[in-house]
Amino acid sequence: MLLSAIFTVLRPIIVLKLMGLDKFNNAFGLSLLFMGIGTLIGNPLGGWLKDSTGNYDISFYAAGGYLVLSAILCYPVQHVRDWENKGRIPTIVEPLTPHVLDEQRFVQRRYSLSTSLHL
Repeated sequence: MLLSAIFTVLRPIIVLKLMGLDKFNNAFGLSLLFMGIGTLIGNPLGGWLKDSTGNYDISFYAAGGYLVLSAILCYPVQHVRDWENKGRIPTIVEPLTPHVLDEQRFVQRRYSLSTSLHL
């Protein structure tokens, strides 16, 4: 029970780090979809393996093997993302804080006042 909380808490953080904010919704949805498919198929498969072999050992080995396989498949994701973004120029967006907005209004008022007085 305690270890399942780790997957719940860290899943969105890991998906965000690997895929970025622009692809987060789709990637997180797909991760939940495949997790649901694994849960739907994994439990009956584990029961079938127990019935076939007479013990739970093979079921645990198979579950561990799939976990290791998923870790191996996730490893190159960071490198692929870096390769895709290699030629792109990052965009810098200046946040519009109240201070910046007040400063812009001040400049606009000063400009409009100076043009109306023909200074």
